[in-house]
Amino acid sequence: RTVTPEALLPFNWVLPSQNVLTRNRLEEFFMMRNLPLPTVSAETDSLPYLQEVVARTNLLSYVPATLVVERSLARLKVAGSVWHRPVSVSYRRRAALLPAHQRFLALLRKTARDVFQDVACGEGERSGGEA
Repeated sequence: RTVTPEALLPFNWVLPSQNVLTRNRLEEFFMMRNLPLPTVSAETDSLPYLQEVVARTNLLSYVPATLVVERSLARLKVAGSVWHRPVSVSYRRRAALLPAHQRFLALLRKTARDVFQDVACGEGERSGGEA
């Protein structure tokens, strides 16, 4: 089930500090919809602590979907809240890749496919941060 951004307004949040990109993206999400910013009850830059607070309270947060899956937390599907972040690997074009490098790249591709499949949202959106 998908919830609206407006439905999140009555809840308090635990978020990273104001200089963290994910928090900036979440605040931008609300501002673009002319909505008030989330009410922050706690701030932390420790993801394990943030996850623990969410697991033990009624506070909401905005974290990568993979962290939600890891902790068996409930994931709210909020239309337009998925943040796509590109990930890339760079190496020299003419460099010969050692077998270990090739194996690493193969594992990275497989893991990315598995993660995106596991956290796929409705609406055809894929992994990223979610409220």
